[in-house]
Amino acid sequence: RQQFSAAENIQMSLYGRDFLRDAARLLSVHHPDHDDVVDVQFREHGYLFLSSSLEGKRQLEQNHRLQKSLGCRDHVLLTPLQLKERFPWLNVEDILLGSYGAKGEGWFDPWALIRGLRAKCLSLGVEIVDGGFPVSAVRNCDGGNNGNG
Repeated sequence: RQQFSAAENIQMSLYGRDFLRDAARLLSVHHPDHDDVVDVQFREHGYLFLSSSLEGKRQLEQNHRLQKSLGCRDHVLLTPLQLKERFPWLNVEDILLGSYGAKGEGWFDPWALIRGLRAKCLSLGVEIVDGGFPVSAVRNCDGGNNGNG
């Protein structure tokens, strides 16, 4: 989802959304006899945030302005009447405003994503070490050392 109040979170979410949309291509691994296609099952069904207080309404409006300025195109603010029209089952008696992201927000299969990332990394020559021991330092390509080691 992109409905955050911090620019960094919104930008990371936009990147993540685009990555998930293109995961099949980005994580594909070519084998001589077949290609592994990753389906992370990204389902863009949206998120709905509701406010029943004036403070919450102002926060949704402020967040919405920031989200739009950063490129969130599929988000709308909805009045109680608009909410009732779109979601007839929703009780809007105490709702002042809703924020709805119809696309780019939803859910995916995290296990499929992890498996796809692992397979892609292995295909690119990454060595994955399973040793049950904690990492104490990471050495940079230039020989520099990050961490405590």
